[in-house]
Amino acid sequence: MAVRLKALLGPTPDELWSIRPDPPQDLEVGGICHDSRVVQPGDLFCALPGRVCDGSHFVEDAYRRGASAFLVEGDQRPGGVNGHLVLNARSARRAMGHLAALIHGEPSRALRVIGVTGTDGKTSTAWLLRHILSADGRCAVAAGTLGIKGDGDRIESWDDRAQAAEAHRTWHPTTPESPVFQRALARLRDRGVQDVVVEVSSHALDQDRVYGTQFRAVALTHVSTDHLDFHGSREAYIAAKMRLFDSATRGGALERDRVIEVLNADDAVGRLLIARAVQTPVRFGHRSGCEVRLEKMTYRPDGMELAIEFTGRRVSFSTPLAGRFHSANLLSAAAIAFAVGVRPEAITSALASAPIIPGRFEAIREGQPFAVIVDYAHTTEALRRLLEAARDLGRGRILLVFGCGGDRDREKRAPMGRVAGELAEHIILTNDNPRSEDPEGIAHQVRGGTAAGTWEVVLDRRCALRRAVEIARPGDIVVVAGKGAEGVQVFNNRVEPFDDRQVLRELLREGHPVTGTEGDAP
Repeated sequence: MAVRLKALLGPTPDELWSIRPDPPQDLEVGGICHDSRVVQPGDLFCALPGRVCDGSHFVEDAYRRGASAFLVEGDQRPGGVNGHLVLNARSARRAMGHLAALIHGEPSRALRVIGVTGTDGKTSTAWLLRHILSADGRCAVAAGTLGIKGDGDRIESWDDRAQAAEAHRTWHPTTPESPVFQRALARLRDRGVQDVVVEVSSHALDQDRVYGTQFRAVALTHVSTDHLDFHGSREAYIAAKMRLFDSATRGGALERDRVIEVLNADDAVGRLLIARAVQTPVRFGHRSGCEVRLEKMTYRPDGMELAIEFTGRRVSFSTPLAGRFHSANLLSAAAIAFAVGVRPEAITSALASAPIIPGRFEAIREGQPFAVIVDYAHTTEALRRLLEAARDLGRGRILLVFGCGGDRDREKRAPMGRVAGELAEHIILTNDNPRSEDPEGIAHQVRGGTAAGTWEVVLDRRCALRRAVEIARPGDIVVVAGKGAEGVQVFNNRVEPFDDRQVLRELLREGHPVTGTEGDAP
């Protein structure tokens, strides 16, 4: 439904604009868009500045597709739009987020939006929290890396306009740009959804993708280091994460209600945020004084047994989830649920039937006499936690298959190699989305991190998985890290379908000998 642009600009804060000409009284926009390939007639097209390519280069394309007005950063006056309205913003991204929320009727005000950020654990925490809220009678979804998940098996895309641009995509962001984000919230609102648990990435926070959203609660899982290829330094990465806990960089002028903060007291950044908090946050962790505290954890063959203390009230329960790091995800989900008013007994009852999260310490079982685990771990700390959790499964050898992505975070390759050598008996290095880099060069950088462990290089990922399955002995633990539930492998000039879980199931059913590998069986 079209709305008058003049009415939208009225409540927009002046600090967002450098030059803002008044639009004609009758100028209407039907939507807002930052990708010229999916512009629809009547859209406001936002030309975002970029590191590689500036959005102003696509203004003419957007004009040809029917955009009725244009937003640019600074005092640019793009040509080729034949007198159409051009709005100038101090920050194109913030202005875009603010207007996207207004165009869609501020959907976050009709929803309970809960934001979760952190280096690892966002997806698992969001899925577990959605499960708790749903069990408590709410219509809830989790939205993030895997898409939008409600009840049932279906996972939908963030973007209902994505088809025109899909052929150009090699990845899907955890948190999309604000036009897609706000449009998705509006779609969920109109469907009758009550709660939306959103994974909020550091990229999204740095680029104001959730700006203009009225969150009801925001949470921090834990912070190590990731995405230094984008942020440049650990300090900048942490600063980006902390933007979710500052109303000026979170909701801006459209944040009008109190936001509950749920913070990990076991984490250094969490403690810093606790010390800075204007209002008393809900703290969780192992430390005394936390409102939600993990008091006891016992591993069992079929999962874990936990005892959680809610403001001094102890509740014990069993869960089918395995892996010690899942105890942190369970605790963070429990803390957020408690913070928004769910009773402790309802929380633990739901977690007792917690769902398996795709590609997050997911066990692959085809009757083989050894364990096979697939996980998304792609940072040094996540790999360490994964291998420590795998060790809890038994005393057999850990056979690790992993690699590092190309065109991403070269600084983490050697440290990840060091952790692999320390905690796995045998390591098979392979491709993990090499993109434009030389796969052998990536493997060499990872291998250079340590002299420990037994190593071999099998760059073809299917052959690497076959190799691990073939050499595994009864009681061993095969761990496949890095891609989790991803369904593609990205090379320089092509994208190939590839799902670790599916390939492993095929190999375990076949039981064929390995071919096309390097190195001898250990």
